[in-house]
Amino acid sequence: MIFMMDEIKLVKYLSGELAADELREVELWLELPENRTEFEKIKQLWEHTPNLENSDLFSADKSWHGMKTKINASVTKESKSRSIALIQYAAAASVILLLGFAGFYFFSNKTHNETTQYSAGLTKQQEPVILPDGTKVYLNRNTNISFQKDFNITNRYVTLTGEAYFDVAKNPAKPFIILTATAEIRVVGTSFNVLAYANSDSVLVSVESGIVEMYSSIDKTSKIKLTVGNAGTYLKSNKKLISHNSFDSNQIAWKTNQLNFKNANLEYVITALKHAYGKDFVIPAEKYKKCRLTVNFNNQSLDTIIRVLQETLGVTVSEQGETYLISGPGC
Repeated sequence: MIFMMDEIKLVKYLSGELAADELREVELWLELPENRTEFEKIKQLWEHTPNLENSDLFSADKSWHGMKTKINASVTKESKSRSIALIQYAAAASVILLLGFAGFYFFSNKTHNETTQYSAGLTKQQEPVILPDGTKVYLNRNTNISFQKDFNITNRYVTLTGEAYFDVAKNPAKPFIILTATAEIRVVGTSFNVLAYANSDSVLVSVESGIVEMYSSIDKTSKIKLTVGNAGTYLKSNKKLISHNSFDSNQIAWKTNQLNFKNANLEYVITALKHAYGKDFVIPAEKYKKCRLTVNFNNQSLDTIIRVLQETLGVTVSEQGETYLISGPGC
């Protein structure tokens, strides 16, 4: 299954124009064999279309009109048919740019093998994706899900990379199967969260209702059964499944918008905020490790939470770009 990746970003990857964070994103995307198949198509067009490698026609700050003009000027008569595909890639990516490439994007797309895909970019998805069987899926940041055209006809298979909360429609005749790179999750009808980013060593499942079975993709004879309030972890490094009798509700705060801290140290609070709001924090852990916080947040903005931290713990939180720096006398 092919996960969506911005076409302009792939072309920039070929021309060596990506920033370090974007380069890592593409490299993670390319780890999946099915994604490399799509990438090879773009690479072949890139390599066999003359004069494009040395041009800046795919720069993000260029308009589509400028791109098209440079493409037409750079190709020979014999290569025009091949450049059409590149024009189509650039046109699709230009639409994303016009809608706010650097921020939130959410869309579905039919590929040639009729795989349906949904992606969330730098902003989590507030409204759920409704699958053909009625299942609701909430996507966290940088998350992709996809399924084949026979979904809910012969099976209910969904491929996931990233983090998503599933509210699965019941259908005992067709179990709902979530495929990640290393672990699989099987359910009939239940609500649970799956954390399965490609750069993480673990796949974490947290169950809010129903029963979930979790097993390794390479050894389906070894599995764990999770019930309400339980969690399960698959460790990629040692191929081990671990069952937990409870799970941290703050783990799914990105979806519930609820954070609950009881005598929690500041280091843990910051970790929870990073996951819930997708922001980076810099904190000198040793200096503030004695700071403790007991408070509940329900649908509070990050600015409100930061004000509470400052007033309660005596710290200073300053915003520097996309990062928050914690300083001051502290506790």
